[in-house]
Amino acid sequence: KQGDALHPERESLKQLDFVKSDLGSYVFAGQYQQQPAPEGESIVKRAWFNEYHEDGLPNFDLIIQSWDTAMTENESSDYSVGMTIGYIKDGYKNYYYILDVIRKKMEYPKLLHCIRSWIHKNNHHTHKKVIVEDIGSGKAIIQSLRNEGHNICAYKPTADKHTRLIAVTDILESGFVYLPKKAQWLDDFLLEVTRFPNAKHDDQVDALSQALNWLMSNYRVPVRVIRRPSILG
Repeated sequence: KQGDALHPERESLKQLDFVKSDLGSYVFAGQYQQQPAPEGESIVKRAWFNEYHEDGLPNFDLIIQSWDTAMTENESSDYSVGMTIGYIKDGYKNYYYILDVIRKKMEYPKLLHCIRSWIHKNNHHTHKKVIVEDIGSGKAIIQSLRNEGHNICAYKPTADKHTRLIAVTDILESGFVYLPKKAQWLDDFLLEVTRFPNAKHDDQVDALSQALNWLMSNYRVPVRVIRRPSILG
């Protein structure tokens, strides 16, 4: 019956709760409950995000800027989004601070200038990376910046938008992603991310999932998480 383990002799409710916290509720719902999504839930919830104060930022092990690019200023076109994330690896835990979001409709020259400006502005950071989606307009951006001598990470997605976001819901649901208490871009970001896939645009979702998937593949220590962290008091 509802609320009981299907095979308690193999996996108790306590064990299943542990697995759910490890996989995230969306993956768990698909694998263990034969549901495409947890009942009554959107993919990403506002409550999953922790908050930080700008005057109390920690030292980051790595700062990245993740770009989902478009190359037109047309009213109906997609936005180009650059998301800056500070990453900390603390023992067996991984923390992700969204520091800034650039969201504009830009032609190629303006877009290239915008990314180049961020690189120069952050030259003092020894550990920094720029990740650009290696499809469409991103290919030209990657080539141009590499020709200038910049070390650009090309990210080629291997799954659809929905699957890429699902892959990082364990990070989000565990409370390891931090947002500023106040920011000009914050409301638009939360509206888009918490309404996906039903929002009008999904460029910020793409930039976020790209950043987290890239960090997870290259830096993250895989651990099982049961409780949300509280490192800011």
